[in-house]
This record gives sequence, C-alpha cells and structure tokens, in this order.
Amino acid sequence: MPVISCGGMRYQHKWQDVPPSEIPPANQANLEACIHRSIELGINHIETARGYGTSEMQLGWVLPKLRREKIIVQTKVAPQATAAKFIEVFNTSMKYLKLDHVDLLTLHGINNRELLEWSVKKDGCLDAARQLQREGRCRFVGFTTHATTQVIHDTIRTGEFDYVNLHWYFVNDLNWSCIEAATAKDMGVFIISPNDKGGKLYEPPQKLVDLCAPLTPMAFNDLFCLARPQVHTLSCGVARPSDFDAHIEALKHYDNPAAAIAPIEQRLREEMLRTLGPDWCARWWQGRRSTVRARARRAGSGNASCTPGISSPPWPTQPTTSCPARSISRKSCDCGLTQSHLISQRGVRCVTTCSVRRITGFLERMLAVRLK
Repeated sequence: MPVISCGGMRYQHKWQDVPPSEIPPANQANLEACIHRSIELGINHIETARGYGTSEMQLGWVLPKLRREKIIVQTKVAPQATAAKFIEVFNTSMKYLKLDHVDLLTLHGINNRELLEWSVKKDGCLDAARQLQREGRCRFVGFTTHATTQVIHDTIRTGEFDYVNLHWYFVNDLNWSCIEAATAKDMGVFIISPNDKGGKLYEPPQKLVDLCAPLTPMAFNDLFCLARPQVHTLSCGVARPSDFDAHIEALKHYDNPAAAIAPIEQRLREEMLRTLGPDWCARWWQGRRSTVRARARRAGSGNASCTPGISSPPWPTQPTTSCPARSISRKSCDCGLTQSHLISQRGVRCVTTCSVRRITGFLERMLAVRLK
C-alpha cells in the first residue's frame, strides 16, 4: 500500500447515479488526469465506493486500461439486512468498475450496532464478502466506520477483518485506542479524509498557515499521522491532479517526520490553550452529542486535542524508517521505485516513499472559527 491513497470522492460528476450520457467530457477528462497523475507518482491505490455516486462508473472508463497487476483497487459497499442484497449491490459496483475483482472490499459504514449485527451475523454481509473472496472477486475484506470508539472496538475485536478505515488526525485523536487495537490484530489502518474532515485543510485560514510554517497545514497533518508506524495510508481525495502536490512535498520529511512537526505541534497546542483556554481544552466534549462524549471517555481524557502528552500518542523517538515495531527493510520493487516493506503476519505491506466533509462535531467547528 502506498502511504497516500487516491480517494475517489471529490473528482466525480455527481453524488448519485446518472446516465452515462450526462457525464460532461471535461469532468471525465479531469478524473482520468487525476488517475494518471496518481499512478505516475507511485500512488497506485485507487479508492472508491458504491456510495460515491458516479465515481465507480467513471473509474470504469479508465481503470480497465491500466495494468491490473500494478494497481490496488478498493470499493466499499454498505452493510445490508441480507447477504443477498449485499451481493446485489457489490455486483452493481463491479458492473460499473468493469473489473473481474477488487483488491480491497470494504463494508462501508459500520456506524452502529444494527449495522455491526448485519455485518457479522451468521450468513450476513461478512460471510457474503468472504464467499466473494473465495471466488476470487476480492482479495481482502475490511470495514469503514464513523462510529463511537466502543462500536469500533467491538468490530475489531471480532478478529474477522483484514483492515479498518477510520478517522484519526490532529484535530480528532479520539480513536487512537482503536488504532492500537487494530495493530494488535495485525490489521491495516487507513485514515479517512484527514484533509477534509481533518479541518478543511485545502482551504486553511491564514492563522493556521502561519502556525504550521514552514510546512503547509496539509503537510503537517499528513506527517502527524504518518509519524505513527501503526498508520499505514491516508486517503487523499483529489479534485484535480495538482492536489497531490502538497502531499508529495510532505513526503520529503517521511524518513523523520517527528523532527519536522514536533515544533509545529507545540506551537499549535500552545495557541489552542492561549486562545481557547485550558478549561475548554479540558472539557470541550462535555455537553456534546453522545458519540463525541463516548469517544472522549474512551480516549481517557477530554483534553486530548489541546495539551501535549495527555492522550495523544507519543512521538517516535527514532526516524520512522528505523522504528523496530515496523520491521522495515529497504529495497527496490519490480516497479523500479524505492519502497519500504512492512513485514507482518499477513505478508509484505509495501509503502512507496516517493509517493505518498469536514470533521463532524463541535471540536472542528470551534477550531475553524478560532483559528481564522
């Protein structure tokens, strides 16, 4: 997996299905340019979903033209009440993508206990996905989630999934314990929307730009996440080919992200304490909706996003590439790119070093206002 993935939720024409004739040629040309730029950069993980409107259909006009063994294709299907319905929706995805298999099939949005039950019950969606896997129509099965940490933990605890897509970044670190649990299960960890729900970082206020200098806010957030060896890839939902540039710039610091971002994190947390006040930082989650309160309690502290060292995971003391937890070795892959290989019980995870809607809830909205 490349450490930056090409997310398919910003370049498509519509968020609902439309007839192919309604796709503007300019929109399709831009989408294809994004895909070709992604591959050129070594970002060969192309991610989409049945819930992304025309994304799958439009990708189906370009992906079959690429060398299939050189790309990692992921689509996502929401849990359904019956396995038959789940497979029906999956078949719709495959019809649009025009592929015989996907590398990653994701149960899209295990967000509450009913959807968890639909997923893991006998003859449910997970059993259906594993049958598709046995048939060679997908290689690995995971799940995405916007749930409370307890639901995420319960899903991970089943031990039935190969990877998880979840939210975790600088302005929302409440799911860190879930990442640790996934790591203990040897699962892949994919960070959902760190640049959009992580603070609309492609449209940052000037104050945030100044505080993050010499990095951009987007580069800081990328490195904040990737400094943790437990995090394997970040979703980069691009709207145009140039949107990859800031992420590639961030990867100049990939071998030692802690050194690049530790002083910036310190400035940000000090400014948050000064502007928002220690009482808000300690209690921001109180009175919020139950999902936010549950995450904060599970994290063990309400001030995780303000005070250094409270519940934020520690900075690596060594460069990422020498972290013993990752068991990394360097070599050149058959694609000719220098890659880092993460050896795990499930085999080799490949991380290309030359590539690489707003956060829901009160915390992000307050930060966006206060940082202007």
